Amino acid sequence: MSIYGSTDMIRVSKIVPTLYVYYKIGDGPVNHSSEFIGITNLEEFHKKTLLAEALAHTALDVMMSVDLQQAVELERQT
Repeated sequence: MSIYGSTDMIRVSKIVPTLYVYYKIGDGPVNHSSEFIGITNLEEFHKKTLLAEALAHTALDVMMSVDLQQAVELERQT
């Protein structure tokens, strides 16, 4: 049985630029399960999480800078 969450990302993306990042961690465990927690400390997956954190910091940079927001909006319109 697969368990999936939901998001209203499509609605948000009509108002502001959005980025939905998903990356695979392992072949077996379902997210948010106790088995999943067991593999998240492996070095391979830790590196992927650091990349996701870098994307989050980029988003924060954009949110904190009007100049970057304007550049993103201009790019989105083209």
